[in-house]
Order: sequence, then structure tokens, then C-alpha cells
Amino acid sequence: GKTETTKDMGRMLGIFVVVFNCSDQMDYKSLGKIYKGLAMAGCWGCFDEFNRIDISVLSVVSTQYKTILDAIRAKKPRFIFEEEDIILNNDPYCCSFITMNPGYAGRTELPESVKALFRPCAMIVPDMDLICEIMLMSEGYSEGKVLARKFMMLYRLSEALLSQQKHYDWKLRAVKTTLNVAGSMRRNDRENTEDRVLLRALRDFNLGKLVMDDVGIFVGMIDDLFPKQREHVVRARELDFEEKISEASKGLYLQPEDIFVLKCSQLREIAVVRWSVFVLGPAGCGKSEMIRVLAKAQNLFGEKATINVLNPKSVTRNELYGYIHPATREWKDGLLSQIFRDLANTFTCKSEYLVLDGDIDAEWIESMNTVMDDNKTLTLASNERIPLTPPMRLLLEIENMREASPATVSRGGVIFMNDTDVGWSPFVTSWISNREYDVEKGMLRKLFEIYVGHTFEWMRKNCQTVVPLPEINRVQHLCYILQGILGNGDTFAGQCKSMGMESAQLLLESYFNYACVWSIGGGTFADKQVDYRKAFDRFWRDEFKTIRFPEEGSVFDYCVSEDMFPLKLENEILSTPFVPWLEKVPEYSHSPTMVFGNIYVATMETQRLTYLLELLMPNKHACMFVGGAGTGKTTIMADKLRNMDADAFAYMNINLNCFTDSMLLQGAMESVLEKKTGRTFGPTGSKKMVYFIDDINMPQVDKYGTQQPIALLRQLFDYDGWYSRDKLTWRDIQNVQAVSCLNPTAGSFYIDPRLQRSYCTYAVQMPAVESLFVIFNSILAGHLSTFSPDIQKKGEEITKATMDLQTQVASTFFPTAIKFHYIFNLRDVGNIFEGLLRSVPAYYTNMLGMVRLWVHECERVFSDRMITYEDMEKFKEMLDAVCKKYFDFAGFDKVSARPNIHTTFTTPGQTDDERPYCGIEDEKKLQVIMDDKLKEYNEVNAVMDLVLFTMAIEHVCRITRVIDKPRGNALLVGVGGSGKQSLSKLSASICMYEIFQITVTATYGINDFKENLIYLFTRAGVKSIGTCFILTDGQIVNERMMVFLNDLLASGNIPDIFTKDIKDEFSNAVRNEVKQAGLQDTAENLWDFFVEKARKYLHLCLCFSPV
Repeated sequence: GKTETTKDMGRMLGIFVVVFNCSDQMDYKSLGKIYKGLAMAGCWGCFDEFNRIDISVLSVVSTQYKTILDAIRAKKPRFIFEEEDIILNNDPYCCSFITMNPGYAGRTELPESVKALFRPCAMIVPDMDLICEIMLMSEGYSEGKVLARKFMMLYRLSEALLSQQKHYDWKLRAVKTTLNVAGSMRRNDRENTEDRVLLRALRDFNLGKLVMDDVGIFVGMIDDLFPKQREHVVRARELDFEEKISEASKGLYLQPEDIFVLKCSQLREIAVVRWSVFVLGPAGCGKSEMIRVLAKAQNLFGEKATINVLNPKSVTRNELYGYIHPATREWKDGLLSQIFRDLANTFTCKSEYLVLDGDIDAEWIESMNTVMDDNKTLTLASNERIPLTPPMRLLLEIENMREASPATVSRGGVIFMNDTDVGWSPFVTSWISNREYDVEKGMLRKLFEIYVGHTFEWMRKNCQTVVPLPEINRVQHLCYILQGILGNGDTFAGQCKSMGMESAQLLLESYFNYACVWSIGGGTFADKQVDYRKAFDRFWRDEFKTIRFPEEGSVFDYCVSEDMFPLKLENEILSTPFVPWLEKVPEYSHSPTMVFGNIYVATMETQRLTYLLELLMPNKHACMFVGGAGTGKTTIMADKLRNMDADAFAYMNINLNCFTDSMLLQGAMESVLEKKTGRTFGPTGSKKMVYFIDDINMPQVDKYGTQQPIALLRQLFDYDGWYSRDKLTWRDIQNVQAVSCLNPTAGSFYIDPRLQRSYCTYAVQMPAVESLFVIFNSILAGHLSTFSPDIQKKGEEITKATMDLQTQVASTFFPTAIKFHYIFNLRDVGNIFEGLLRSVPAYYTNMLGMVRLWVHECERVFSDRMITYEDMEKFKEMLDAVCKKYFDFAGFDKVSARPNIHTTFTTPGQTDDERPYCGIEDEKKLQVIMDDKLKEYNEVNAVMDLVLFTMAIEHVCRITRVIDKPRGNALLVGVGGSGKQSLSKLSASICMYEIFQITVTATYGINDFKENLIYLFTRAGVKSIGTCFILTDGQIVNERMMVFLNDLLASGNIPDIFTKDIKDEFSNAVRNEVKQAGLQDTAENLWDFFVEKARKYLHLCLCFSPV
């Protein structure tokens, strides 16, 4: 009661008291204005939560306030305040009070200079029993004394005996609102005795916020305090309103279940006495639907209701509340302040809900404190005060109250929804009732009863998914897959006639089996410790035997085939309707001109995931692949997007990183949309836009556990739109959908469950050894088809040897704190094969040459990454063992002869352009060539006085090997002075590239770096000049530079730099080349062509030091 006491004292003395809600957006100028006003008007100021103001501001405030106090002491009529001569009101003098909670999150300690000006007064816990008794008396209860004791006893026991939930509050504010309810019930109900009326108020007002397990205990305590009374008191129900709730639910295609209707009524009841309500509950438990249904029911009931939705974490604090521009002192309005003002000026509605659907954190919610308590005003940093009008209600829709301080919890009512309150069966009922054919409806109902509940029960005990998924998510997923297979049900209705009811029923059950396995089990995973996939597979085969899966492999390896019907009965067992995915994999055809990074080989894994994407994406359902690095998530997604119907779909890749905030993401996503009508935006023409959001869990997590871009995406998923950042108006976004990838071992590991539940999630495992063999063998066989038959025959040996070596390396060398780059995955195998594909038949006539090339590539890919001699030795032993095992026929001595160096500049080709990738046996010859190259370099550039010893020559060969291929970028790690830069320059000149380096000056910043990158892209992508960009760690002045480089390496597209104008400029520059290549000059083609070309000609050399 800190603020109330201050206000009350002012009332006693007849002095006007102004309450200010302090926030960290206040600076000394705005506080100075307040003090000036107080001194001239002679009223009191009560500064609520004073310690939220920044400490640097507080020290200035102390001098400002001291000026006023000194003037009062000297009884001056006028005084100088901040270089201005003002009047000091002497009847009464002004005064200021500070109220604060010590030690909450986001608070500072007051400086000594401020403490000296104020007299501290500790507030103690008020005597609740007395307050309770007096309030009961004043509300019209004659037996106040007895009832007050029962009332307080119940609240004290609740605090002690119920579970410790963050959202429980049994303090003074909760007592006051309950007493208000009890008073209004007493005046409406003259029939019952007083203790029955109080019992009803206590029970009905508190049950809404209790968790499932606490309800029994609470009801038990009420029974002990009011023996044998509870049965006689029924809940006060508005039956005519409950009918409207049912009607509204059906209108929104929902099921009006009893618990759901009860929760809606509880929300309506609590909104009468509390103007801010926390709607709490886990992801997917029906919070948003409850608010929608209530608003719709009120409209049907004749009370006009509106809903405004905002995710407070999808924008920055300044965009939320508005801020004063530090230089111009201009006020820039925020989203909340604008919505508040609009709602406060609307007088036609009975209730206006402002739904704040997003995580609570100590910072933004504390600025709402004055709105949520009895002051009912929003105070802004511009000293504007917007009152909360009677129809306005704040609904905070959240998953938990982890970050909320007790000050926040006590200010709002709570409705808690357990995940079992609504559960998943109403969703299924709604979905089935929207299907067209009755036959199908009946069958589906039975299937859901048989399979789903039982599987979930087993999953809860024995199995985990790769990211946490609520059950409702998997049930929706199941329905979506069925919807994808069955369409609107016409084909199935036809099959019922053509193959007979019995067969059709089995066909539907087979489809259901397939959908169930993938939706409920698709998120299961296997790692080094446990194999949940295997467990799920075993459970499914043992449990459900009507539809049989073949014995081999796992249940995930099969798909339903209609050709298998009708099923045959043998020994009372039905034949299987499934065929393995392997039969459906298309053949790979090799094209020598393709860039290695774009090669795609279909395997069983890719086929089955692509098929699921094909079922879900046409219906606008979002899919997510979850798996470790190098498991092929991005490749499968990218291939599916490339092969979509280009007339109907457009797509955009967005890679998130730790610097992506909602502003950047929203800018990137809006860059491909255009305005349709009014506030509706959508992709160009009648296309649908698919956003491929990669590494969705990479953005930075703020100290309250939220990721800003994810909050923005949630707003798009749940409400189909967002607020424009400049005009602050709502935008409806149409015809867009998203697919994503997530690596659960990096970034924030998981994302907000409330976004995760909107995705159909699949775990992507490392492909099986057989699949890897298929992938790389197809590529190699395709390449070797023009070589001599001897080499063609032994191609498989090379693939096997590589697989074998990779497995050994990955299971021997693990990443540690020092060797954090020891991550060996599919990409390394890819690099070895990329090297093998650089061979040409003219120079590789026998198997020995090929094997030596293979040994060289393995050493480059694996050995160059090792940082100790013992690791290199260990690897050498592995390599030798593999050579002996697979390539003994070539003679081990010949294979492992030194030196084994392959370059592109030692063997002259038939023409000048041709530079074959060949081995060189003769060290002396190599030395001579190198010296010549160095001379050539020194003639043109500043002289480098280098002595090329063997080690240096080897390094140059290694660097040229990397930067000489398209998309080749090198990372050189070594202590200062080990020759990284000079050898890079020499290598670049050998490859005949231009060398580019940035010069860092004292003023060099991120914008200069952007300009440099645009210059490089112009050289490489427009003018086709091979360029080598050499960058050292000393030149990285800003962490953001790393993000640009990361985008450049990952996709070649840097969204932060390429604005629409720059994109158009670059696209127009390559238009003629695109036409010559025989492609259509659409915007997408032009841009893709430009990026591909830039990646081919621009090579990055990072020279970093490990210390």
C-alpha cells in the first residue's frame, strides 16, 4: 500500500497528488520538466518504481531536486531552475515521494546523493484480517468478524499448502478483488445465507487460476471451513450467454465442450472486476480460441466486442511505447500508445480487448504497472497520460510467468488452462465433421479411437521427440497428412465403389497407419546413447497388427501402394499394402557442367521427406526439418523448392543468424511482397510465396529467454499479419507460408514451443551408410563414365574407401574446446568427391593416378584441419590401413610415394584456358615453377622478398587448390608472421585473380565494409573478374562483419546489403548473359544467375590467428 498511503495523505491535507510511473525511457530533461511543473503548481509528485530509472539520470535528478529544496529552505518567491527563472508556489510548497520495490529484475540501486534528499520509511505488511473484516462489513455482511477469519484462513492455507506456481497470488490485491466480488454477489442474492454467498465467491473466483493438481486440495479446504455447505451452492451461470458461447464455437468450427464453455464464462466473470487478465497455459491448449469465442459470443449477445492483437516482443521497447528522440526532443509514437489512444477514443463498444500475445519480461511489463493497478492510466515518457476507459480490457496471453515479478502477478487476474482441459479430441471431431462423405467420417472416427490415444500413452512413458512437441501439434499434423492424401474425399468415395467397402476400409486404415507413423513418430530420433526410432518401430509392429508392415527395415521405410489391393488372406494374416521407398527413387543422371554444390542425388530418405512436403505444402501447412549439421536438411528443402511449379509458387531463402532481429527479418520478408488493397499485402501476381527460413533457432536470446524474430514469425503464423514498422498500421499478409530447418545442437537449441507447435516437425537423421554410398557412388560413376574401363570398374572401391575413412575419422577425432573445428560430417565427404571430379580422362589413364589423387584429397580435407603432429600421425595410419584394404592391387609403395601434390598450374593444358588438375612428382621442377611465379608477382606488385622452402610451396599449392574452384573459400589459421597473407597473395596471383584488401582506418565502420562488399560483387558478378578477397582478424572491427561473411559463404546472398535498388541494378547488369544462356529473364532467374556468378568469381581468404 505504498502509493495508496501517499495519495491518502494528500487527500487528508487537501493537496493534489500526481502519480508518475517511472521507466528507463525517462531522461533528465523529462524529469526536469516534471519537477519544474511541481514547483510552480505546488502539488505533490509520487514517483512510482523510481529505481527503474537509469542510474546516470538519477544522479542529475538529485541536483535538480536539491535546487528546489534549497529555494524552499530560503523561502524564495522565485528561483533559478535549469537556467530559467521560475516562480516557487509557497501555499503549499511542492514535495515529492518515491515508492519502490528493492531488488527486482531490471532495477537499480539509488545513488547516495538521492538517498540524502529523501527520508526512508519502511512499509510493513498490512493487517489483512482487519482490512478484510471492515471491507466485508462495508459490503453489507453483518457477520463480518467470523467470515473474515474464515476468509483469511483459507488464503493463508492456500499460500502454504498449494503448489508453488508463479502466477498464484494470495496477497492484498487478490483479497480486495475477491471481496468486491463477494459484495456484488451479496447484493444480488438475498435468498442464501451470508456464508454460502461468500463460499460461492471464494470458490468460483479462484478455481479459474488453479492448476489441475491443486483443485482437489482447494475444494477440500473450503469444505473444512464451511462444512456441508458446498453442495447447496451452485455456480451462478448466465445460461442465455452460455448458449451464445456454444453458438459462437460452432460458428468458428469448434466444439463447445463443457470445460471450454466454463473457461469462457470464467474469463467473462473475471473481466468484470479485473481490467487486466493473464490467460495462461501451455502451447496449443486453446487460449487464443477462448478469447476469440468469447468476443464472438458477446457480439451475438448484443454486446459489441473488438479484439486488437500485438506481440510485444516482436518489436523493440521504443517501438512499443514510443520514445523521445535524444537530439531533436521530438516524440515518436509507439504501437501500444497508438492503439491505446484509438481504443480510448472509441465509445461504441461494450468491450474492447487488447490481447498482448507474447512472452512477459520484466522490462516491458513494468511500464504497464500503472495501467494494471488502480491508477488505470498509461504514462508515457513524453509525460502524456492516456486513461484506460471502462470498456478496455488487457488480456495477456502467455505460456508461463517465469520472468514476471510479484508486482506484476498481483496486478492481474489469472485464467489458467491445463493442456488436458480441451485436449486433442475436440480438434479431431471438428476436423472430421468438416469432411464431405459420411462413410469416410465413420471410418476415421473409429481409427482415431483405436490408434491415437494408445500411442500417446506409450510415447509419454518411453519415447522423446527431437524437439518438445505438444500432443495437439501431432494430432493436427496427422489430420494434415490425411488431408493431403485424401484431398476432398472424392477419389476415396470412388474407390469405395470400385474396390468394395471392405477393401476401401483397409486402404483408409493403411493410409492412416502411414500418417500416424510419420506425424506421431516422425519427430523421434536416434543418437549415440538411445534409439527412439527403433523403439517406436518395435512398439508399432507389436501393438497394431491389422495392417502389416513388411519385416525388413523400419516402419518409416515404407509407403502405401494402391496396386497392392485387394489384400489377400493367408493363414489368417493379411498381405501387406506397403512398398519400400527404395523402389520409388528416380535414377541419377550426371551432368559434368553442374557446380558441385548444386548436385542433388535422390535417396530413400530424401524421397520420403519430399513426399511429405508435397502432401503438406499445397495446403499451406508449415514444415520443419530438425537434425544435426550436414544431414541434408537444407539440401532436401532447397531441391523441393526448386522443383515447385514456378507459375504457382515463388520462394525465398532467409538464413537467420545471431544478429537477425525482427526488423531485418520483416524487411527481408516484405521485400518480395507488394500492396494489394488497403492494408493487404501479398506476393506478386497470383503466386504463393514460400519462405524458407533456415537455422531458425540462431537469433540471439535476450536475457528473458525470447528471440525477437521468432516472436514476429509467431504473429504472422497465428494472426496472418504484422504491424508496419514506419506507419505502425496493421498489415494483413496473404498467400505466404513457411518451411524451416533447425539444428538442435546449435543456437538456442529449441525455439518457443508456441511457434514450434505450428510446424509439422520431422527429425532428419544422418543418412544410412547405404544411402551415402548410393549418393556418392552415383556422382562418381557418372563422372567416370568417360574414363577407361579399368578405372570405371574400381569406382566403387573409391567410394567404399571414402565412407570407411570418414566413419573412422568421425568416431576418433571429436571437437573439444581447443579443437572446436574438428567437426567431420557429410560436407567433408563432399569435398573429397569434389576434388575427384576435377580429374580429366586425358591425364588419368590408369588406376594408380586416380588412387593417388584420392589420397591427396583425403589428406587435404582431413589432415589440413589437424593441429597436432600426433593427430596427423594417427590419421596417416588410418589412411594407410584403408589404402592397403582397398587399393592393394595398385601397389602400396607406389600409392603412398611422396611428394603427393596436385595442382592446376604445373601441367600445361592443350589450350591456354585449360588448366588440368594433375599431380607433380618432381620437387625440383615445382621449385623452379614457384620461383618463376614469385618473380612474375614481384614485377607487378610491391616486392615480397620470400624464400620458398618446401613447406611454403606446399602451402601455396593447398591454397590454390581451394581458391581455384568455383565457390572455393579458404580459412587459414596460424600465428602472426607465419606467412598467411603473403602466401595468399602469391596463390591469388598464380590463379590470375585480382587481390583485394580493406584498409582499416580509425573511422572505418560497417557502412564502409558494405560499400567494399558491393564493389567486390560488382567486380565478380557483373564484370566477371576473378577476385580474391584477403581479410585478416585484425581488420574485423565489428562483429556484424562476420555475419555478412557468413551469409556470403552460406548462400552468396547478403540480405542486409542487397536492398531492392541494388538488387535491380545487379539483375539488369546480367540480363544479356541470362538471355544468352537461354533462360527467361524473370526477376528470380536474374538474381539467382547473378549470385551464382558472383560465387564463382569471388573467393574469400580469411587469415586468422588462433591466439
